[in-house]
Amino acid sequence: MSKKYSVGQSISVTYIGGGQFSLLEKQTDVKDKSSEYKKGDLVTARFVKHIKGRGVTVQIADGLFGFIEMCEITDEISGNVIKYLADKSVFAARVIDLDKNGRV
Repeated sequence: MSKKYSVGQSISVTYIGGGQFSLLEKQTDVKDKSSEYKKGDLVTARFVKHIKGRGVTVQIADGLFGFIEMCEITDEISGNVIKYLADKSVFAARVIDLDKNGRV
């Protein structure tokens, strides 16, 4: 989804570290982070590490991490989906499920 902004228009952004910003509307607070997310929410994720044969760990907020299975990374044909995601570094992701402890 793309939006057009007019010259001089004010927009809200969130600094997510490493000199990068997010334009996503919903960001978490430091308090009780995981309870603020529900299935279907759009979040800013940062690639953390690859878990061989399973997927990748991502950081969603300070101290809150999630996991993306390899089959959920992209629908495009890619020779190396992990490199595809690592090259993006920071990207928008959708919450597809929460575990029984409420972790994303």
